[in-house]
Amino acid sequence: MKTMAIFGKDKGFFTRLKPNLGYHLLIISALCLLSFSQVQGQTDKLSRIDLSGGEELTPAFHPDITDYNVRVANSVSSITVSATKSGEGTIHGTGTYPLEVGDNRIFISVVAGNQTRVYTITVRRLNNDANLSKLEVSAGTLLPPFSPYITEYTVNVGSLVPNVTVTASAKDANSTKVEGTGRYPLSTGRNAL
Repeated sequence: MKTMAIFGKDKGFFTRLKPNLGYHLLIISALCLLSFSQVQGQTDKLSRIDLSGGEELTPAFHPDITDYNVRVANSVSSITVSATKSGEGTIHGTGTYPLEVGDNRIFISVVAGNQTRVYTITVRRLNNDANLSKLEVSAGTLLPPFSPYITEYTVNVGSLVPNVTVTASAKDANSTKVEGTGRYPLSTGRNAL
């Protein structure tokens, strides 16, 4: 809280204060001792966060949400973060950041008076390793046996097996999406999955 003593009859000071900016005024005694404090409001929030590659924040940006996630390809080695404030605060933490494979945390703060709001962006740089750590079928046996470096297999099943379920796990489960798993109906003869 700031305190200011006003002596004399200069009423012009009161017209220079801007109550619509969120100040509470308190006049004490005939000496016109004036105390005011700024009320927390929009001055400590961001109105926008932008990332250099146009990546989307998850969840979508909202001034009251302070934690975000972003995934970028392995080829992205740095990211530039810019932000716009909605009030009179000062923004810290914008700029260009190098990215390591995995999670990288970026902190952007808005400081207004003695109040600070911190926004956290976790940027996950994906691993370039698209190999599997596991590949299994619900019926039959993989031939040759599973290896992360083999991409074609044969599975022989009996003619009474109506379907097969394929499950797989990525070597780096946090950064690689596995597609093609699930239950597949089988017909007599060769079935390519």
